[in-house]
Amino acid sequence: MGDRRIPADISSLSLPPTFTTELSVIELEAGHRRHQLEVELTGVEIKRVFASIAQPGFDPSQEFEDWSELDSLIIEKDLELIETGDQVYKYRFDYDEFTQEGEYALVFQASNLDGSAAPIQTTVTVKKRLAGDVNGDNQVDLFDLVQVASMFGKKGEDLAADISSDGSVNIFDLVMVAGNFGNSTAVAAPRVLANKLTFTSQQKRSIQSAIVELEGIPARSQAEELVLNLLIAILPEKLPEQTQLLPNYPNPFNPETWIPFELSQDSKVSVTIYDLAGTPVRNISVGYLQAGSYVSQSRAIYWDGKIDTGERVASGTYFCTLMTEGYASTQKMIILK
Repeated sequence: MGDRRIPADISSLSLPPTFTTELSVIELEAGHRRHQLEVELTGVEIKRVFASIAQPGFDPSQEFEDWSELDSLIIEKDLELIETGDQVYKYRFDYDEFTQEGEYALVFQASNLDGSAAPIQTTVTVKKRLAGDVNGDNQVDLFDLVQVASMFGKKGEDLAADISSDGSVNIFDLVMVAGNFGNSTAVAAPRVLANKLTFTSQQKRSIQSAIVELEGIPARSQAEELVLNLLIAILPEKLPEQTQLLPNYPNPFNPETWIPFELSQDSKVSVTIYDLAGTPVRNISVGYLQAGSYVSQSRAIYWDGKIDTGERVASGTYFCTLMTEGYASTQKMIILK
């Protein structure tokens, strides 16, 4: 017999890989659709590490007429290799489709040329969200109502505020939130919250649209009446329909006056005071303001009757021009000494 030789490029694979990780059960809050975890294995030349993800409600004993039905209930996800050592490997599982409430079964498997590892498994339970709990804090209260009202009128898929799942944020969603208020101080809370909540102009318009629609219902239910009262408490002042400069007060004045105005849109605001000859004597830059009414002394533009260099103007007629983005208006003012 001749000599038998083993080719140098053949390596010995004596054992299948082994998982060294212990997995605990996982719970996700409603709305949290992503989870990551890491698993560790020992072995050589591991070819594949993957997880089989069984959707909630999957029944292993169920009979299927078509394999495609099974594919929709069990999903395979390959794990990413993130660290290697001396025959020790770490893989990351990253999945962002835990979208259904209930329990997912996860089975992790690995293989090399010698065979497959003994699988390890765990479960991921997505908790059920309370009806009306839009912000996911496990209670239904005014904050949920505010969030729905702030998105009132929006349409589309996967809107958190679309509680009724009809593709639109509307009266039904507001009523569902109000109908799930617990026995708490929710009804009395607007007086406290109204001073703490801040809204963008778009959110204010959404809330205002909800108020208008509720006011237009001739015979409101108890829940609709509750929602209307709460929204009015949260947003007692309606946004102006148009930007306008209002008459200053007092007028005539000496030596100071207030210049009120209304903004229908967020904008930079400035005022220029001109003398009778049309020469600018004072420029007042207010800055960027949200839409709203700036009428009271605490919000209107204040003029102390002085020019830019600090001297007081003489008695006579002056003109005030309000400038916003896309709007300019001028009115007459009189100083009497």
